Amino acid sequence: MYKIRFLVIVLLLSLTVLLFGGNKPTGKDLTQFVNPFIGTVGNANTFPGPTLPFAMVQLSPYIKSNKIYGFSHTHNSGSAGGGSGVKGDVLFMPIIGDFKTNTKNDFASSFSHTNETAAPGYYKVLLDDSKIKVELTTTTRAGLHRYTFPDNEQAALVLDLGSGEVSVKDEKISGYTSNNIFFIAEFSQPIKNYSITNENKIQKNSTTVKGNDVKGFFSFDVKADKPLLLKVAISPVSVEGAKKNLAAELPGWDFNLTREKAKEAWNKELGKIEIEGGTKDERIIFYTSLYHSMIHPNIYMDVDKQYRSTNGKVYTAEDFDNYTTFSLWDTFRAVHPLFTIIDRTRTNEYIATFLERYDHTGRMLIMEFAGIEGEVAPMIGYHSLSVVADAYVKDIKGYDVEKAYKAMVELANDTNRKGKPLYLDYGFIPADLKGQSVSRTLEYSYDDWCVTRLAKDFDQADDLYFSQRGEFYKNVFDTNVNFMRGRMSNFQWVPNFDPMETINHYTEANAYQYTTFVPQDIDGLMELMGGDKKLESWLDACFNTVLDPSKINVRDVSGLIGQYAHGNEPSHHIAYLYNYAGTPWKTQEMVRKIMSTLYQNTPDGID
Repeated sequence: MYKIRFLVIVLLLSLTVLLFGGNKPTGKDLTQFVNPFIGTVGNANTFPGPTLPFAMVQLSPYIKSNKIYGFSHTHNSGSAGGGSGVKGDVLFMPIIGDFKTNTKNDFASSFSHTNETAAPGYYKVLLDDSKIKVELTTTTRAGLHRYTFPDNEQAALVLDLGSGEVSVKDEKISGYTSNNIFFIAEFSQPIKNYSITNENKIQKNSTTVKGNDVKGFFSFDVKADKPLLLKVAISPVSVEGAKKNLAAELPGWDFNLTREKAKEAWNKELGKIEIEGGTKDERIIFYTSLYHSMIHPNIYMDVDKQYRSTNGKVYTAEDFDNYTTFSLWDTFRAVHPLFTIIDRTRTNEYIATFLERYDHTGRMLIMEFAGIEGEVAPMIGYHSLSVVADAYVKDIKGYDVEKAYKAMVELANDTNRKGKPLYLDYGFIPADLKGQSVSRTLEYSYDDWCVTRLAKDFDQADDLYFSQRGEFYKNVFDTNVNFMRGRMSNFQWVPNFDPMETINHYTEANAYQYTTFVPQDIDGLMELMGGDKKLESWLDACFNTVLDPSKINVRDVSGLIGQYAHGNEPSHHIAYLYNYAGTPWKTQEMVRKIMSTLYQNTPDGID
């Protein structure tokens, strides 16, 4: 999950950095070094279609079994389930001929990757079955489609909403999906005929249809020399909000101008880091990784600053910009620290968003994805605390700092978190009472330490208390084997220990991949192991002990160098620990190996 963003930090070590910060354009076209196809094959879960930096719209093909089923307006990038499209979206598909209503296969089309083109803010593909050329570009809250149909064919578009509602009025389509995506769609040419279906049944004489499987069919008279354009704006609030977004961001039909503005927006953001040196492929890998790091989080409010919070209610952002898509278990480790260096303004906005959730739900957010109400916490820890602490110690304080501290303490003490009462009672989470016990203990301990970064300035008693909890990691370290391992409620170690096994005591990892997750106290970990030489030997074993494939039962345990699994976040810091062991040249060697073997300028180039 989100491993693509980590490479930006790694590559900064090998390329000369000329410029940080600011929003002034460099005058250079850095988009030429972005390949949106990197990561679209394999486990990286990226998408090739256009989006703007941190935008609400990510317009890209929905692909399954090597067929395109349409072009939808929201996608996740880098996380499990991302890349192909989000369920309950606004999806359009151009077709030739009559509408068939039984399954999506009736309008899916094969395609060839050789007929695809992608660049920041632009995507093009030729649909093999219909010979329709599709081009896409975007603004922050809207997508612009350009379809070139073959001559003398019946041109049509299919709208697939899934669960939701669609209305047709005055040549415009509007509605919403079950994920609170409200939309307005307009065409550059008049609709010739249309029909709306629900659960594959045509709703005769209906201009508005609501249901669990809503589709629309719209036919047009078009010529090959006059493409059909479609523009779609979305809103998390209402159709009226979508209309305002469309009027503000995409009032006309100039596809090329919209594409050029998207390119300018990307050059402005990519220009925050200018590099020299390296090969062309290395530059492409670097800037593509930087590009990927700027897709999420996403602005999540209309142009009038109205937004829908996770409690389902609508508010107006008075003094901040509201964002969403915080996959914090993935991003607290590298991408948010990167933002504190190159995007301090948005870092303030992210934390203000965290505090908005605290105001309206009673708890600072843990993880959040667009359109999903209520808490989303599929992963462990409460890593919004890490984001706030990192910003605070770097003097990024454009938010209510006292409220942030209060929210951090309350979240850290929230006993509704999985295994938290056990953690507080035992000083660790017993493996016989709760799954993922070792990983939970380690991540809770780190997050507790994050509270101390602010507590030092606010409450000495809290500082002492959370500092003690920041050392709870020691309670799951077995000095007999030099690993973090499962411990039971009788304080005995779980028997038959195998550090290679990706078993229930760890989260998407094994003991090798989690033992060194003590970023708050590497010196303390080194002391437990027996000193810097012991840490060095442990790291050598980690990188040189081959992982038995039969021990792997987690998809993201990939990109292996010995036990090191670059395919998932828990391993990402390990190569740097040689610096603490007094052998920095080994860090240099491993970082170089990771860069040169696990990242390539190819669609499957993120391992």
